Amino acid sequence: MNSGNLDAHSSGFNAVAGLSLFSRRCNHEGEATVEVLINEEGKVFLPRIVSASEPAFGWAAVQAVAAWRFEPPTRNSAPVVTRVRIPFGFQIKTDEPAETTK
Repeated sequence: MNSGNLDAHSSGFNAVAGLSLFSRRCNHEGEATVEVLINEEGKVFLPRIVSASEPAFGWAAVQAVAAWRFEPPTRNSAPVVTRVRIPFGFQIKTDEPAETTK
């Protein structure tokens, strides 16, 4: 079932996909899109990379989404299995405070 036919769109937990050590060292940013099946209990099955600017980003996105749980999808108030695509954006964030000018 396509997610467009659901009673309401599910929302997953707010999880952050980690960057690989290689990506952090190279100061590399990118994106990935992952497609998953969400079952009647809200569990994620069969995550697959649809696209990724780098293989490491696809891998990180699949690892993150595999641990997510969603509100169970329903159609006409009955639980259903649905397929969704989830976009990920990867940005380098540093813990260093910004310099201030006097």
